[in-house]
Amino acid sequence: MPQDFESLMNAGTTHPFILVMPVVDPGGIDTDCTDQPNRKVATWMARDVPELISHTFRTLPGPRGWSLMGFSTGGFCSARLPLAYPKAFGAGAALNPDPLTGDKSVIPNPVTRLRTSPTYMVAHSNAAVSIFLATSAQDRLSPPYYLQQFAKAAAGTRVQTQVVVLPTGGHNYNTWTRLYPAAFAFLSRHTTAPKP
Repeated sequence: MPQDFESLMNAGTTHPFILVMPVVDPGGIDTDCTDQPNRKVATWMARDVPELISHTFRTLPGPRGWSLMGFSTGGFCSARLPLAYPKAFGAGAALNPDPLTGDKSVIPNPVTRLRTSPTYMVAHSNAAVSIFLATSAQDRLSPPYYLQQFAKAAAGTRVQTQVVVLPTGGHNYNTWTRLYPAAFAFLSRHTTAPKP
């Protein structure tokens, strides 16, 4: 990603970002980016990671200075966390995200799974955040239906969405890297650019 990002920045299609790549499934255990009894992934991502980065680098204050981008499980997090923590993140880019209705193998309780799922959250959101969603028509693990369902649920809310569906490509790095230009351009439009 750093080389691809640098090329996009040099081409003027994205503004500079500090890129940070935290692990969202510690120990290989998925939590659907929620807080579980022994794994507080959501608050770690929304509070601890930004605090650590802010102590190390010059960052911009407020949610318009922070965004998320991820693929697969990270894509699910990138759709969910701006809705759960709109004071921390102003935008997210979900590339080939896990189904946005939640995973019953991760959160067995159907009520909890529903209420913590991005599709439910966006329909009930008052947050003024922006979410980019992308997949390919051939991705069986991230079917376009879930992205379209999310965008439909967001209609009438303050959440801005953009959906991109590539005609070809699977659940892999080749597809994700093809989505970088559109994703970074979206994040650049919906976040504050640093001053030179």
